[in-house]
Amino acid sequence: MSSADAKYGTFKGDEKQEAEEVVFEWERKAAPWALFLNAGIIIGKNLAALLLLFWTLLRGRPLCVPSLLAGCVTLGIAMRVMVQQRVYYGLLKAGGLLDFQNVEGWRDPLLLVLVFSMVHAIGHFTLKLHALVLSGVAVHEELQQVAINFIAPYVVFMAFLYGSNDIEKMLVLLNKFVEEDPEHARKALASMVHLDEDVVRTDVLSRDVVGDALEDAPSIEAVYREVIRGYPEAKAGMPPQEDGFIQFHLQESLWPARMLLDARLSDEKTSSFRLMFHIFLTFCLLVQVTVFCLFFQQAVLKDLYHDAYLQGHTVDVLGAIVLLAHAALVVWIMHVTLWPVMASAAEVQVKKLKAATSPKTS
Repeated sequence: MSSADAKYGTFKGDEKQEAEEVVFEWERKAAPWALFLNAGIIIGKNLAALLLLFWTLLRGRPLCVPSLLAGCVTLGIAMRVMVQQRVYYGLLKAGGLLDFQNVEGWRDPLLLVLVFSMVHAIGHFTLKLHALVLSGVAVHEELQQVAINFIAPYVVFMAFLYGSNDIEKMLVLLNKFVEEDPEHARKALASMVHLDEDVVRTDVLSRDVVGDALEDAPSIEAVYREVIRGYPEAKAGMPPQEDGFIQFHLQESLWPARMLLDARLSDEKTSSFRLMFHIFLTFCLLVQVTVFCLFFQQAVLKDLYHDAYLQGHTVDVLGAIVLLAHAALVVWIMHVTLWPVMASAAEVQVKKLKAATSPKTS
């Protein structure tokens, strides 16, 4: 076996050897700040489209509502891609091939919610257009602005959301995996363990994988090895499952964060990823809280209090109900994306506190 082989983490005889291991080009995609850059690209692809939609807010149009909701969803998708790519490349280096669950985009409730939001905004605009026609005002320019500033960019975003469910198309291709060192790749593929995402997710969420891995080393590599080691037992105890019609993909796909962000891991790779992810998490929290406040302020202070109560425009109550429904959706997105991560972090802190205060046996 060559010196390069002796450093490669997928070979069983060298699982303990972590120092001076080979770092492949495909592996660099899972580096913390590379993931952060990739998240920025994901957001940036939709930023221009969403900015056109945000412009409607400054002009006092209701068409801004779907754009603000879409921005919150985009951040959640970027977060999901971060943890999925991180765990995929980590397991791949450790000798496991994670097979992600196939999800049909049209069964994702987020897509259905955003379609409903868009239809509502278009319906509101149609009523406004009808009023302008009755008053004899030309509407050609208004139609053109809506088509350019709302419909076109929103369709682009919806296409992105539909395609974002297929994480595997964003991962390393087989030829890229092989071309750096073909002999190396041949040996790695020969000993590769297939990992079904449903089984791994259930295992990670049902037992303390990190705690079991700490007996080996307080590093993320040890956690990856523990996941692979425990996979046969987890698969054997996995009850048969059937996919429901509705698939909450965003909620179900954030499971890697439970082990990737565990504070009990003290290796440099985990610390760097944890810092990057917490920065991104803070940004997401600020944006989503701001969007919630905008919806709530518009619904309660303007539509209900100023327009309906003070001026007697009772029709604005319906608009307030719609805005409050969108505010509730933002809270749900926060609950799905931010709460599981923060809850897992709190759970780990409790475990660390218990371990520190429990009497040590000799």
